Amino acid sequence: NYWHPTAGRSGRMQNWSVGVQRAIGRSMSIDVAYVGSRGDRLPVRVDINQLHPDHLSLGPLLTRNIRDPQVVAAGFTPPYPTFNGSLAQALRPFPQFPNMFPGGRNSDTRGTSTYDALQVKFDKRYSDGLYATVAYTWADHLTNAPNNFVNNAPMHRNAYDLDMSQYRPPTYRPHVAAIGFLYELPVGPGKALLDNGGVLSKIIGGWQFSGILRYASGATLGVGATQANPVYRGGATAEGVGGSTAIPQTADIVPGVPMKLETDNFNPRTDRYLNIAAFAQPTGAFGNSTLTINGLRGFASLNEDLAISKLIRMRGSSTLQLRVEMFNAFNRIEFGNPASNIGNPETFGRITSQANTPRNMQIALKVTF
Repeated sequence: NYWHPTAGRSGRMQNWSVGVQRAIGRSMSIDVAYVGSRGDRLPVRVDINQLHPDHLSLGPLLTRNIRDPQVVAAGFTPPYPTFNGSLAQALRPFPQFPNMFPGGRNSDTRGTSTYDALQVKFDKRYSDGLYATVAYTWADHLTNAPNNFVNNAPMHRNAYDLDMSQYRPPTYRPHVAAIGFLYELPVGPGKALLDNGGVLSKIIGGWQFSGILRYASGATLGVGATQANPVYRGGATAEGVGGSTAIPQTADIVPGVPMKLETDNFNPRTDRYLNIAAFAQPTGAFGNSTLTINGLRGFASLNEDLAISKLIRMRGSSTLQLRVEMFNAFNRIEFGNPASNIGNPETFGRITSQANTPRNMQIALKVTF
């Protein structure tokens, strides 16, 4: 294992916010705030024995043995007398190690992250039978160290330029709106209408309607490509051609071509979500897209959880509450993310999963005494 010179540094986060709150009448208020954070000294996965991209111009010569006549004629010599591997292995920073990578221990702490958000919230405190909160967040999030405390986190494509791996993580959703409310019908004992002890008052009084509604942009997507360069494919060979962990590859973006296909009345059995014509296999060392592509997102998340309840007052202080709850009340379908590697054209752009669950209902009865 390799212990990076930055190992042992504690991660550092800086957070700040500034906001304005305004009261509206006696029961309402609105908040507007900017929230920001910066992180550094975050763990990243970097193959410190990666062949420098400048050497990729040597092409097929890299796969030849260091003592091959063509390699010798090009002026290359073994890095040490007993070396007997490929030219690619000879040119690595540590040619004596055929497979050098820090075992997923993430000792390199050169990762960074930024987060900026506009947050708006409207509150209607409970009065006249109504309570409501509406919250909206617009955010932007960039990082080169997503989830790097786990061993299977994405590897940096270029160990010599960590900024190349700055991207918006798959969990990034730029727009999120949430609404929570409770409304008590103004009917029945103690209310504005039918405030009496009659049978009708007891039947239609005591009803409450509540819900939590959440709407968010789709998850940010990336488009992968086949890692065609043999020295970046990973896995040591007899001649040390691979000699390091595989480097992820992203697709080239074809200018002027829509990346998404028509999604109205989308049918996953017959339709594709992504347009393969908008992407191409890279001709250089790296694709010109990042691990996720800003503006390319999956289906939005739309969900409503609703409940209706009836409070029945019994003798003394006892009460009986009947409650019916519906999760995903409108039975919306949120499709999963599409297959997104152009190396598999048969499945590219197709969606084969559902990201949410069907409508679920439950009935509860509670007695308080």
